[in-house]
Amino acid sequence: MASRSAAALVAGTAATLSLKVAFGLSSHNGVDVQPLFQTGLVFLAMALLVPVHYISTCNGERTTIEKGAFWRLCRPAVIDVLATALAMAGLLYLAPSTHKLLQYSVMPLVALLKWLLKRDDAPSLATRGLGLYLVALTCIVVGTVCSAPAASSSIARGLLFLGASCIVQSVLFLVDADASEPLPPLLGIGVQGLWGCLFMALLVFPAAYCMPMSSGLYENVLATAHGVATNSDLLAAALVTVLSTTTFHVVAVRVLGDLDEVYGYVLAVSLAPSVWAVGIVLQYSTSLPVDEPWAGVASVVQLSGMALLLYATTLVHNEAPELPVGVGHRVFAYSSGSATEPHLAQRLVAYGSFKAADHKTRGSFVI
Repeated sequence: MASRSAAALVAGTAATLSLKVAFGLSSHNGVDVQPLFQTGLVFLAMALLVPVHYISTCNGERTTIEKGAFWRLCRPAVIDVLATALAMAGLLYLAPSTHKLLQYSVMPLVALLKWLLKRDDAPSLATRGLGLYLVALTCIVVGTVCSAPAASSSIARGLLFLGASCIVQSVLFLVDADASEPLPPLLGIGVQGLWGCLFMALLVFPAAYCMPMSSGLYENVLATAHGVATNSDLLAAALVTVLSTTTFHVVAVRVLGDLDEVYGYVLAVSLAPSVWAVGIVLQYSTSLPVDEPWAGVASVVQLSGMALLLYATTLVHNEAPELPVGVGHRVFAYSSGSATEPHLAQRLVAYGSFKAADHKTRGSFVI
């Protein structure tokens, strides 16, 4: 199981860094990789889990997807597309470690949204965790802004995009995608990936192409795809993104399905430090555009914020109650059995280092 956690950590780190590297490379025809293209790669990697699931279960019982379950996964997929596109826009302007660390803000946002929607008394755990997260995230933001004063406008733009993404991700945590029978994790993620690919191909990509070029929203995905296909470096980055993201899901599902939840916790808290450490090594030992320099005092402030984030996650993990579904994952906010809203998920997964989690249909984490 330790080897699976290590494999998932390597795959998750590779996926994040390859996405950033692609932003810094240029194709032969001068077309740069844009956020929507990267978003499409993420959902393509998720969609590949459908054949992976059926290949891995070819000798066992075949799972059929009911029509109702298939259509119910459309809603979280649409929300997920928006969250991922905003996150990719944020990654365009931010260092990958900062991007990954600030995704921890999903946890206090989920707790806050849940309290606003339900008006329950906030438990002491959520109160303590919220305070720790706010201090830690403030340290990371301050360190990020101070690390490159000359690029403060670009950093501010990236922070706004990522902040919007985290808010949308928090809503996704609260969306109950399937209130009936759960799907196998790989199949659930894969179906959502299929919905995301369909939504982007039919709606998002054409809309981006029709935008005025001066609006900043224009993106010609076909031209980008052609540029990637004709550039070996960009093609390698795209392939690493797809393969590492798919591999991460496959291995993470195995890790999170184990009875010993320690490995899932280790995977959750280790991804951001791994991205930072590997990014710094690549920054100073290769010519890859990782954009992960060590910025002296500013980086020390960020490092302090990261340490506090990991401590807050440890506190939440150790003191939060178990998921009331017979699974060993921890929850961030307490579970209220008196809720009447059918679309509010009552079990909120505590690991904000990943993009989102739907505890019923997927039972796993998504980059």
